[in-house]
Amino acid sequence: MRRLVALVALFAAATAGAFAAAPVAAEIPQWRAVLLAASGDSSPPKIRVSHHGVVVLNRALPADAGGFRPLAVRFADSPAPGHTLVWADVVFDGRDRNTVSVLYDFAPGSQPPRVTTHLWDIYGYERRKVNGHTVFVTADPAYYARPDIRTYVETPILVLAYRSGAFVDVTSANPQLLAAELAKYRSGFKPGVCQPDDKMAAYLADMVRLGQTQRGVADVTRMLNPSSDAQFFANMNSVLHAKKLTSASLNLAVAARVPRCDPNKQPAGT
Repeated sequence: MRRLVALVALFAAATAGAFAAAPVAAEIPQWRAVLLAASGDSSPPKIRVSHHGVVVLNRALPADAGGFRPLAVRFADSPAPGHTLVWADVVFDGRDRNTVSVLYDFAPGSQPPRVTTHLWDIYGYERRKVNGHTVFVTADPAYYARPDIRTYVETPILVLAYRSGAFVDVTSANPQLLAAELAKYRSGFKPGVCQPDDKMAAYLADMVRLGQTQRGVADVTRMLNPSSDAQFFANMNSVLHAKKLTSASLNLAVAARVPRCDPNKQPAGT
């Protein structure tokens, strides 16, 4: 995705800003949910849910939310007919803002809800409707091309969907989101100018997801600083194999007969 500092600013404005104005209580017909602050600094916040005026859930959030503060609670779209999904967001504002989402999925009947906890870390998320389905757009931290950098890096887009108690990677099933991300990258590329390793890693990952691996390799070959070739492709192959986006027998490398960029022409701001 775009440079992380911009990504954090985006989510701080679009997500945190919007959520900050939201109440810590939510209601729909027959249901009410309240998210309560913790009694101690290291304790997790509490949630109370009532149905027809009867409390059906009154407990602390999972231990993963210890030390976090309430941000928002809402009734979310449930992928299962008849289910009621309560979504609670809590945050920790340290050096980086970390967000934890806790979902309580109430099935028809009186059984306890299914609980799902997801850590968004510093990337946050953006909720979108795509073709009538709700997806959650964030950034995938698995593609660091320069492991010595952890703050100002670019990462590829990651699209998740909530399904039956788990967040599922549906990035490749959303080519329009990938195409939009790639268009932003291409608008900043300059002929003959080498691009940072992390930007090339994000770009190549998006191209692989979109099914344009060979074009992606050629584009990266054209824009990657030649001194980064070995480490860059070793890192990318490791991640792509681990995520099963390329077969274990396929090892990407610089494309033959593709002109290289000039290492002395660095992008502005690097």
